Amino acid sequence: MFYVGIDGGGGSTRFAIINEDNEVIGQLTLEKGINYHLYGIESVYETIKEGINKLLEKVDVNLKDVKGIGASVSGVDSSRPKDVEIFKNIFSKIANFEKMAISNDAIGALWGATEDGNGIILINGTGSIIYGKNGDRIERFGGWGYLLDDEGGGYWIATEGVKKILHFRDGLIEKPSFYDEILKYFNIDDPSSFVYIYYQEFSKRRIAGAAKIVIDAASKGDKVAIEIIERGLRWCTKGIKLLAQRLDMIEKPTITYSGGLFKSQYYKTVFSNILFEAFEQFELIEPKHSAAVGAALMVLNESK
Repeated sequence: MFYVGIDGGGGSTRFAIINEDNEVIGQLTLEKGINYHLYGIESVYETIKEGINKLLEKVDVNLKDVKGIGASVSGVDSSRPKDVEIFKNIFSKIANFEKMAISNDAIGALWGATEDGNGIILINGTGSIIYGKNGDRIERFGGWGYLLDDEGGGYWIATEGVKKILHFRDGLIEKPSFYDEILKYFNIDDPSSFVYIYYQEFSKRRIAGAAKIVIDAASKGDKVAIEIIERGLRWCTKGIKLLAQRLDMIEKPTITYSGGLFKSQYYKTVFSNILFEAFEQFELIEPKHSAAVGAALMVLNESK
């Protein structure tokens, strides 16, 4: 028997299939999102059906041999019955699966990273969220969106960088080393044009993309950029410590990470160094699998 896992964000959806021995059989990605708040239920159904069919064709597995399906999806919370019911109905239209497991994308990423779903994960991409799990207990910190929270995430880092450029323009600080590159990235000649970027041509994803420039500047010693990166990661570490206390894991928590910002070795190193300041002992692990594999592991675990 086989288990399919789905990891869905706003812009793309990843599919994976594993067997009962936790072996990954195959994976694929569709450049279509499955956040039903954004795309609607019918569109989400069509995307999931397409992805499953293509995945099974790729690995030469029959749909009737898939025992369970798991999904970790942005915009979904297993504590909200409506979210769970919507995806159960979608899956039931595709096949009569024996087992289903539905969660938000952080839980799938945690399962993929740790293989047993226990630990604490920091997900820093465009936004930022922290989840922890210890047995049946699940805790969350942050992830309230770019207007209210997401400190340490890509949008936040980029916006803090933009603020520093405006501070320079107003004569408050010296010119940051990333000044020219940020303006070039946004295709503007003067910081005053940021009002158009943020108030008329707003794109959260586009703005978040500038975080890489700030991170690169920090890695080269820019003090302004270093302060931004460290401030964001210190906030995230406070959240990790709080969840470790809530979950009775404070003595030696297992900590992992996910998200595009962790492609930077510098960013990972700063994160590790700040963790050493916060914890006497901890285990920081590289993610073992993708969140799609994690979603499959999640439903396989529920089947045991």
